[in-house]
Amino acid sequence: MKQHKENIEAMLLNNNHVFQKYTRPAEDVKWAKSMCHKAQLVDILPYRSKLNSPAIRLIFEFIEGKHAGEKLDYYIWLTDRAKRFAKRDLLLLGFKNLSHPNELIDHLRETPPLCQIGVLETRTKFPPETQREIKCFELLE
Repeated sequence: MKQHKENIEAMLLNNNHVFQKYTRPAEDVKWAKSMCHKAQLVDILPYRSKLNSPAIRLIFEFIEGKHAGEKLDYYIWLTDRAKRFAKRDLLLLGFKNLSHPNELIDHLRETPPLCQIGVLETRTKFPPETQREIKCFELLE
């Protein structure tokens, strides 16, 4: 577990352009109540795409409704193109600056916050299946 924490800290420090003062956070996203679900943030992990783009992977678990117990991932991309969205999401999690990321990561892991997540469901015809994707989240606690 400690390895993940150090990797997240390194990713944040190596991509500190997200917290530059001239980077405005993106606007908050509002979803219809039918698309919002209560979930708990169960883990925070480092992630790298196939093209080596850094991200922080948040894992949420539905806590009520027909999807209770299912887990969904949400990625905070730490790239230049996504820095406004990354800043918005990191501020929601409590990252005001990068001075002590380990303390916040430990706190989020020890006391997982209750969240409201906006989920987009898409259905495919062939094969018939439903795919779920988190589009936004906010902390309730």
